[in-house]
Amino acid sequence: MAGYTTPLPQYPLAAGVPHVQEAPYGEGGEDDPRLEQVRRYLGEASFDSALVTLQRLKRDEAMPLRTRQEVYHLLGLVYTIMQDRPAATEAIRQWIALEPPRVSPDPDRDLLEFIYLYYAVRKAVNEEKYCPPGFRAPDPCQYGEERPDPGIKTIAVIDFDNNSIDDRERLNPLRGGLSDLMIRRLSGVLGLKIVERERIRWLLREIDLQQTGKVEDSTAVRLGKLLGVHAVLLGDYMYFNGRLIVGVRLVKVETGEILMTTSRDGKLKDFNRIVGELGEAFVEAVGLEMKRGAWQARRPTNELDALLNYAEGLALYDAGNHRAAAAKFEAALALDPNDRAARQRYQSLRPVLARASVSTGH
Repeated sequence: MAGYTTPLPQYPLAAGVPHVQEAPYGEGGEDDPRLEQVRRYLGEASFDSALVTLQRLKRDEAMPLRTRQEVYHLLGLVYTIMQDRPAATEAIRQWIALEPPRVSPDPDRDLLEFIYLYYAVRKAVNEEKYCPPGFRAPDPCQYGEERPDPGIKTIAVIDFDNNSIDDRERLNPLRGGLSDLMIRRLSGVLGLKIVERERIRWLLREIDLQQTGKVEDSTAVRLGKLLGVHAVLLGDYMYFNGRLIVGVRLVKVETGEILMTTSRDGKLKDFNRIVGELGEAFVEAVGLEMKRGAWQARRPTNELDALLNYAEGLALYDAGNHRAAAAKFEAALALDPNDRAARQRYQSLRPVLARASVSTGH
């Protein structure tokens, strides 16, 4: 594994953007100082040192379950960064085998390639555990939530459609930006589970339904059934004559029935207020309750251009263009240094950018 100890190149944030020290890969485990050391190694792109520490941790039989789960999580992540797919796959399998409690990657902090590999391994595990002999693919037993908690409502939020008349191209990144904001808004709803955007994108690829245009209700229902969710939230927006109009509809997966449809409008700068009101309408329609202070804790940006850069970064990230995505997240941070989502995405890319620099000698 020689050659992976080169210190992380400094990809400085744009001028005027303060650096915030955050652990790049979450807060898993039991705050074991050895795991904190592994995260520091990742931040320095010292992948072989991280692996040595993790392999040593694996042999600790007295380790608490949560810590052991985080060890295999980090092993899968490191092997993914090092492009050792078989080793990463085996680490993820061992991670899943330690359930319960259920394990899953953090979309804000984990590398997208690792997240997609996790979904592929989870699909294989689902097939082995839940699919009947002779099942036909694709089948809900491959993708659905296994053994969901009673009473938990689960939804998927699809990227919004852009129906804008004015500034259509400039505002096209809001397709992913508004859906991301809605997911963050609804993540504070008590008793509600939301499927990660990354999982939806992976499934669209898996069943050859790339989301390039409008998503019809029938497609949304099919996705919902495969994901094992109760409902799918679809949205669209139009910017015309200085007004941004955003609409959403909630489709029940079991029947295809539209459970709710509503819209809000305002100036472009009011996008957070618009999404907030739509989130409140959803909460009221399904009879749930928003956790107090949950939205403020997510620290969403109020800067439109920061959101557009962040959303462009998401699209580039989806396409595997890591360096360009990092530049967009960096641009978002230059406009709003408190944009936590952009900062987490930027930091998640640093090790893979460092690995690329090492392999090319730059």
